[in-house]
Amino acid sequence: MNDVKDKTRAMDRRPSEVPHHPKVLTVGAIVAAAALFFMAAWFWQVMTSPGVVLTEENAQQAADGADDRLQSDLDREAEAAQPQDEEPGSKGGPPPAPDESDPVADEIELTGYSILSVNGILQVGGTVTNTSSAPLTGTVKVYVYTDAVLVATAKTEVKDLQPGASEEVNLVSDSDWEAGEKVILLDFQPEQAPKSGG
Repeated sequence: MNDVKDKTRAMDRRPSEVPHHPKVLTVGAIVAAAALFFMAAWFWQVMTSPGVVLTEENAQQAADGADDRLQSDLDREAEAAQPQDEEPGSKGGPPPAPDESDPVADEIELTGYSILSVNGILQVGGTVTNTSSAPLTGTVKVYVYTDAVLVATAKTEVKDLQPGASEEVNLVSDSDWEAGEKVILLDFQPEQAPKSGG
């Protein structure tokens, strides 16, 4: 009798349904593995994707946008693309940027200058002085650099500027004003004397 009671008590203590922990862990592992697989597949696609493929319409819009650039931007890019080992002032590219502003050229000097934004366009105002022994007629040009990169070329004309004489000038560029610390380089291109006939 005691044996039967003991067995009954043991049966009562045993739950009717035993939790199946191994199955829960297996399902969780499968879900986690699937999530990792999809994340890895997404990452691989992002890393190996060639980017946005331009349709013909998008390509045409991109080409149209390039035409909207200012002529000054195109000129500046052409000047910057020229080799930097050319002589300063030679036909082609601009001279290399100086370490600090150089407002003195061979025959002319720019003093009291300021770099201005006039209606969003870069201009350089100041006083030019003829430091040569002959009257000067020609183009006064200022190259403006920011971080050693040419950002504008401003120029004006002087006519019959006598030796030692000074003249207030405003050199106008066709480039938009850009923020940043600037240095300038002065250049003077004399007017070519007309060739005499015969």
